[in-house]
Amino acid sequence: MAEPLEDVRPGMERHCRELATADLTVRCRVEGMPLVYATPMMVMLMEKASGAALAGHLPPGCVTVGAEVNVSIRRRPRRTVDGDCARR
Repeated sequence: MAEPLEDVRPGMERHCRELATADLTVRCRVEGMPLVYATPMMVMLMEKASGAALAGHLPPGCVTVGAEVNVSIRRRPRRTVDGDCARR
């Protein structure tokens, strides 16, 4: 019998992108804040990416959940992206 998580290994990747619309900004949630992509929305996108990376590698009925998040935000060029997930 195969181990249930034998297909799950460190370094698995999946990249997800979404358009940073007004409803995903800090201002949408907190009056007076800037019109920038909200960190909780970024963490949710990270959760989507990790779930997508493991899709098809987990036993039936199993899902992933976040246990720890370590985020460092660096300024990047502004860009518009679609809402698709893409393998890399």
